[in-house]
Amino acid sequence: MKRAKKLLFVGPCKRYVRGYMHQDLDLLKKHFSVKVVNVCFDVRDLKGTLMTPVRLIAGVIWADVLFCWAANRDTFVAVAVSQLFNKKTVVAVGGADVTAIPELGYGAALRKTAHFFQMAVLHRAVKVLPDSKDAEKGALDLLNNSAKVTLIYLGIDVEKFHPSGTKVDKVITVGVVSRSNLKRKGLETFVKSAAYLPNVEFLLIGDFLDDSINYLRSIASRNIKFTGFVTESELVKYYQQAKVYVQVSAHEAFGASLAEAMASGCVPVVTDKGAIPEVVGNTGIYVPYGDPEATAAGVLKALKSDTGKLARQRIDNCFSSSKREVALWKTITEL
Repeated sequence: MKRAKKLLFVGPCKRYVRGYMHQDLDLLKKHFSVKVVNVCFDVRDLKGTLMTPVRLIAGVIWADVLFCWAANRDTFVAVAVSQLFNKKTVVAVGGADVTAIPELGYGAALRKTAHFFQMAVLHRAVKVLPDSKDAEKGALDLLNNSAKVTLIYLGIDVEKFHPSGTKVDKVITVGVVSRSNLKRKGLETFVKSAAYLPNVEFLLIGDFLDDSINYLRSIASRNIKFTGFVTESELVKYYQQAKVYVQVSAHEAFGASLAEAMASGCVPVVTDKGAIPEVVGNTGIYVPYGDPEATAAGVLKALKSDTGKLARQRIDNCFSSSKREVALWKTITEL
């Protein structure tokens, strides 16, 4: 079986590249000769927009296989170009590209144009790689082709994200502060829950994407802090300090921040939505979605528990980056 030696890694505009995408890039570089193209059609990046077609065509001609993250407009362009040159494309998916939650207005399938790009990418890719069983179900519902879909869980770098020092009674959550995330990621519930535990420090860690931060500040008690954007090294320290991590989302395709916190020894307080139970298993405390008082009660219970070691062990055993590395290598080389 011939091994693909040259791989084109197709990502979004640099400002939208997420940590798990960087990690996949690093993993793939261990086994393939890799070039990167950030597909960018954005009026705020005129140079990137003008250069995208040139870089993409040159990259496709050079590569044996394309690896893309998400089924959307940008990856549609990459897949279309790859077909012109008879090259195979692998697409990793999870989140809005394979999930629809009408009550939250979340999901590509809810918008006509986005749904067109979503389906075109999923059908034209030779392999679709969902990052959880929840995402796998969404992909299969859209494709009805199990041979094309292969579940590969996201991987967590357990060497980078690890416990260090003594935990303190600090409660954190991580998420971009935006109007859509107030409900979907439970940021509003998290902020409101702090008022029930006035002597405990709460931190919401994440960049401010729009003016929704003003609303959160207006409902916040004195014991909650909004950090704004933090570097990865700063984030690691927050994980290591905090005893409790809260993820009270309406949906998570995997929950990378949740898993990073667990790897760092945090006790998870979570809902049972999306892929969260897959990640947490029996190592966390489950609370109802959208219930600040119940969330606070769960946090109080977590502060008194000592299950952070079990949470760390679960991530190490089930979701380490080494497992994803082997699975990605095998899937791509078998093409």
